Amino acid sequence: MAAPASPANAGVGVSPRNEAIQFCLPRGAPVFLCPSCQCALGYEGSHSIGRGDTDIDLSDSYVCPAGCGNYEYVRRTHRLRLAD
Repeated sequence: MAAPASPANAGVGVSPRNEAIQFCLPRGAPVFLCPSCQCALGYEGSHSIGRGDTDIDLSDSYVCPAGCGNYEYVRRTHRLRLAD
């Protein structure tokens, strides 16, 4: 059972958006720098993208901590792109 958070530090510096950001990358997820500001991008998660009935692409989602935007890395093409 987890210990309750102390009131002194409960919620300090944490927003709902930042809670999803993981800075411990899973094995196989590459580390990237933001193309705009050169900050290390924060890893958000991996997901699969269907390209048809049988083809599936794996991609990793990243976010710039400086607010430059969200990025997606498609493993098949080995390209980092600005996500829509």
